[in-house]
Amino acid sequence: NESLQQALDENQTIRTDLDRRLFHLNAIGGAMADLSLHLRDVDRSVHTFLLTLCGVFGLERADLLLLDPEQPEPGIWARGGEPVSMDQDTAKSLVYACLETQDFKSLAPLSVHLQKVVQDTYDRAYPKAFTKASLLALFRLDESVTGLLALGKGSAPLQVSIPEDTFLTLANTFVLFLRNARSFATISKLNTRLSRRNDDLEKTLAELTASKKRIEVLEKAKDQVRSVLQRYALRIGRPSWKDGLWIGIAGLILGLIYNISSPEGIS
Repeated sequence: NESLQQALDENQTIRTDLDRRLFHLNAIGGAMADLSLHLRDVDRSVHTFLLTLCGVFGLERADLLLLDPEQPEPGIWARGGEPVSMDQDTAKSLVYACLETQDFKSLAPLSVHLQKVVQDTYDRAYPKAFTKASLLALFRLDESVTGLLALGKGSAPLQVSIPEDTFLTLANTFVLFLRNARSFATISKLNTRLSRRNDDLEKTLAELTASKKRIEVLEKAKDQVRSVLQRYALRIGRPSWKDGLWIGIAGLILGLIYNISSPEGIS
């Protein structure tokens, strides 16, 4: 009977562990389905992931820090409370403090590494919300963007140990979706900028077309003025019999006036 009771207890333990793992697997599938709905929205992807972590592991709080050197401020998200206020320098010191305990060669893009919470060493670097974390994870999206995920302690009725394999699976899945969401956001910004440039180019092209038409009109007017001036120049340079007649009349008039005004006159 004692052996049977021990076997039943072991069976119940195994069943409980299998149920928990089945729940975690279902949670992973649900997280992938939820994240796939927000492929182009970074904020909603992060909030969905943090909500999934809090729900699966029964956490009171989950924080995520994203450090991008190209941005003036770090990206900070929180679930279960207000996000921590942190400037770029504090975020850098926090991430660099975590990097000191990791092998930099192992921090490949799209990789996630568990980080031990060492209070004595990193109390000055960790903000208040991160000092209460029961688990930290350092991840990299690419060569320049680094992130830190902090999981708070579980609620009183649901304080269970977080399975590292399930957590790493969720984190790696999220990192992939986050990289894709950031890529979509970058592509959207580039498309918006490109559309604006196309609008500017279309306006410039319309202005150039209108200017070309005006230039063609001006060139036609210039050709007409040139032809008229050339005709007048040809007429001025080539005397006609009318010009001689007028010169003779003018000379006759001048001669008559001179004979009238002068007593000697001209024969």
